[in-house]
Amino acid sequence: MTNPPATRARTDKQAFTLIELLVVISIIAILASLGFPAVNGAIASARKAEVRSMASQIQGAITAYYTEYGILPANLTNSDNAFVSMMTTSTNTNNRRGIRFMEIPTKFLDGSSNLVTPLKFYKTGQSNFTIVVDTNYDGSITAPDGKTVNASVAVGVKDPTTTNWIGTW
Repeated sequence: MTNPPATRARTDKQAFTLIELLVVISIIAILASLGFPAVNGAIASARKAEVRSMASQIQGAITAYYTEYGILPANLTNSDNAFVSMMTTSTNTNNRRGIRFMEIPTKFLDGSSNLVTPLKFYKTGQSNFTIVVDTNYDGSITAPDGKTVNASVAVGVKDPTTTNWIGTW
């Protein structure tokens, strides 16, 4: 005896049920929620590495200035437009030979030609790099983090997420 067509069980199932679809969507949502913090952490690490690289370039430019002129630039405390002018143009009186000691990407410049951290490094605005130069040439300086180090130049910026400094010294 055969069952009537209305009561036969379907064995050739080809579509997803609503429950299966909801399970798949929830698994994707859980995996995505686990991945977002990792991506945000990687982006933050990349920004810090970028800022650390620029601090190293600033330090290298100051060292090249010292190599060329035999003195360290005086009165440096931050990477303001006077510093940028001295390191990048030939119209500055402190750079008589007109040597371009560094190239600065535009994302590191603000509207006043100050060398600053890129946008989104700080949640509120941008910050100048702190520069410490051994003006008395005794071979030691107090780095931006407050520690005395044996160096002639230190460049750093405050990490917006911690109390640490990012830079070179």
